[in-house]
Amino acid sequence: MKIEAQTMLALRRIVAALTFAGMTIAAATTAPSDGLPHVYSVVVSPSDVGSFTKVSGLVHTSLDVKVVAVSVGHLRPAHLTQIAPGTFEGTFSLPWLPWFLHGTYVVTFTGYDLRGHSASGTASVNVHW
Repeated sequence: MKIEAQTMLALRRIVAALTFAGMTIAAATTAPSDGLPHVYSVVVSPSDVGSFTKVSGLVHTSLDVKVVAVSVGHLRPAHLTQIAPGTFEGTFSLPWLPWFLHGTYVVTFTGYDLRGHSASGTASVNVHW
């Protein structure tokens, strides 16, 4: 019970911080009635990045999602950490990025349930040089 209370406190702090930053999120409270996973919201911060930027992602899904993978284009996906049922987060440090990689990229977050069903959400990231 104590671990659950600590997890909920951490989740409340994250929600408060994002709300303070002017971002809105929607938390999952029940499993979807159609039996399929859902990605309800995706937050990427900052959305304007360059070389060596730390980028954080927060994803809210239906409660049946057990794994969330994040990918950009054809790069190998990374996985986010589940911090509470239906809530996943991760922070990544970008490497040096050459000038020709500037532009806008779509970051795809894909949630999977235990049966292998998936749902995706996206966010845009602007890479500057």
